[in-house]
Amino acid sequence: MKKSDIAVVIIIVCGFIGLFATPIFLLSSTSEKNVEGMYNISSTGKAVSNIEIRVQSQGGIINILELNEASKNIVEAEWDITHTGIYIPELCVMVSYKLNGDLIKINVFCLVEEIHIKSLTLNVYFNPSYEKYSFLFNTGGGNLVFDSSDINIDQFEFISRSGNLDFKLNNSNIEDDFQLRSDTGDLRVFIDNTNFSKNFICKSYSGEHLFDLWNIRFESVANFEVSNTIGFSNIKWANHYNKSQNVNVHLNSNGIVRMKFWCPLEIMRSDVYASRGSGEFQFIKPTGTFTELSDLHFQTANLDNIALDAYNFTVNTISGDIELFYVNCFKWQRSCNYGNDFFPYNVTRSGNYSISAHHHSVSSINLYNRKYIYLNESRSLTLNYQELQITSEKLLYVDWNIKYLHAMGIGKAPISLDISNSTSDDLLSVFIGVNYELDRILPTFTEYNITVFYHPSYTFNHYLI
Repeated sequence: MKKSDIAVVIIIVCGFIGLFATPIFLLSSTSEKNVEGMYNISSTGKAVSNIEIRVQSQGGIINILELNEASKNIVEAEWDITHTGIYIPELCVMVSYKLNGDLIKINVFCLVEEIHIKSLTLNVYFNPSYEKYSFLFNTGGGNLVFDSSDINIDQFEFISRSGNLDFKLNNSNIEDDFQLRSDTGDLRVFIDNTNFSKNFICKSYSGEHLFDLWNIRFESVANFEVSNTIGFSNIKWANHYNKSQNVNVHLNSNGIVRMKFWCPLEIMRSDVYASRGSGEFQFIKPTGTFTELSDLHFQTANLDNIALDAYNFTVNTISGDIELFYVNCFKWQRSCNYGNDFFPYNVTRSGNYSISAHHHSVSSINLYNRKYIYLNESRSLTLNYQELQITSEKLLYVDWNIKYLHAMGIGKAPISLDISNSTSDDLLSVFIGVNYELDRILPTFTEYNITVFYHPSYTFNHYLI
């Protein structure tokens, strides 16, 4: 090759590198970028009855909530992410779906790596009026909030490295194994009046577990397994009626295991076996309910009565403590062991919540009234709506005054409103619900008044979820 030809090649190569070097350098900037987006999947033209929702993210906060049953959408997703790194804005979060007969498979993927996520809020709303659902979550370091009732679930699987799970489910059915797996994340699970066709499986390494279970039912023989290598497991379980079930309860940990179980002896029989290393063992029970057969092995006298529900407990720990507490009674209200006052008395709380128009550039406001659990049913708040003055600098203003009971059987703890908001494009979403500690108090109102004032210059809608 001639020297002149070589020179031309060098010039072309250098020009090519120079052409792309500058944008690559600019794209690799560590400056923060904010991306907001939304995606709706309409039910129009889709003859489906089963829904599978798969969500994957390596960080942030993921909320799984219900749409109004009258919604024309199957799923709605919205997100607000701040990140660094090289990402095309339209590809930060991707939503896709595939139809397969009466099944629609929906994928919601956040493609931003965890080290680049500064903040992420991902809300996925599903229509609760369909026949059956599957929920598959892989959240990495992200936290998941799931709140639903009155649905049929085929599969539920939560996998996380360090993310936390807050799970609430009421009056529902789960057909396949209910599976929770986390390395170091905390798990808070509240389940009421729900039927399990198969097993309940929870495995983690070092996170804290709180399971608050109220009248759950397993079909036939099933395993309830909670394994936590060095973490803390706290299980509260109340059963009130015979369900013709045989449950093998396995609790395994090198950390602390604490379980409190409410169930009348008239409807249950039980075998308890514990194995421990250097930790302490404590089994608190009413006199005459369990007989100690050998060291750390106990049985009820009615163990051979096959007409009763069977609960076989196996608790293993190497170095942690074991605390078991059996209560031979109906826990007819969830908080009956906390109330110390025989005569009920009223407690009054008031407050307000304001959203300024200066901080939000939107044209529409959607308000979501979230249901809450009272004993074995879902209830909702009654909200009053009024327009603000046209000259008001507020988009929305909420004022409330509530009175509720403290008493034996009802419990003692504060009740207030839980209000939050998020913005997507020109839409402001506001969520209102009851804020209370489910295991300490029932939301037993004597009276309340909650008024939502909204600006008349904006499109305003309200929904019950």
